[in-house]
Amino acid sequence: MAQFAAPLPAPDDAAADNAGFVWHILLNGRAIDALGLSAVLKALPNRVALESFGANLGVAAAKLQAFCDLLEHWLDWLGDLAVEGSAKGASPYWNPQRLEYSFALGAQGDGAPVRLAADEYTDGRLDWHSFELGAAANAPAAKREAFNITPKRPPLPTAARYPGMPADRYFGVTMPIPQAGWNMFEMSLQANAPVQRMPDALYLCPALDTLQGPPLEHVVLMRDEMANMVWGIEKRVQGSSGEPIDRKFESTRLSTNQTLRPAADGSRPRPVVNRPQQGDGP
Repeated sequence: MAQFAAPLPAPDDAAADNAGFVWHILLNGRAIDALGLSAVLKALPNRVALESFGANLGVAAAKLQAFCDLLEHWLDWLGDLAVEGSAKGASPYWNPQRLEYSFALGAQGDGAPVRLAADEYTDGRLDWHSFELGAAANAPAAKREAFNITPKRPPLPTAARYPGMPADRYFGVTMPIPQAGWNMFEMSLQANAPVQRMPDALYLCPALDTLQGPPLEHVVLMRDEMANMVWGIEKRVQGSSGEPIDRKFESTRLSTNQTLRPAADGSRPRPVVNRPQQGDGP
């Protein structure tokens, strides 16, 4: 599929962006542009058009059915894995102005309908303290039936442990602990909260499967009181391969690879950075 070849440009500094240098040498024009191919496939109206697409690529008639089944399965897999951030409405829960997520959960039981709002969710772990207790908006008129969710891989129960807990030899004694009368571990209340507290503790089962990688970008915002402005300092950015690179390696190389070349017109010389060529190794 030469028309779907993915270009991987060479980095400006091969030593600082070593992964980009290697990816460019090995995969430039040899990998498939997955998003470009998926866009073409999604635009096909039906299975017949998909078969015609395969025939135009030279797929034999006896293998068209398997080819189309493979592409449909690949589209489903790509849709679950990749999110196109440039698409409008790709994530209605992301607030780009504050760089955080905002979402809410609603439920209706025997009492007033409640709403659990997470207006400032910034980390990767969701727990009870991420929510505030408020009123459910547009609550249903009738009580809904309960439903059960059975995970594909049920979690294994284990004994709860915490720092400072008693030794194991004391576990054979049952000692009831009365309520202390303070609410340190209760949810914060919004102004429209219909109740003062949750009747039962909220327990969120941890995710069985997660997809998490290292941060791709790291920008430090520094306030400059003297200049009455804010500086955005890039400490980590994405390289030409898409992997994160540390900007300190670039600054180190720039400080040791600058030379002064006299200008042809005799004006003040400017520092010129000696960048490695494509054939030079990192």
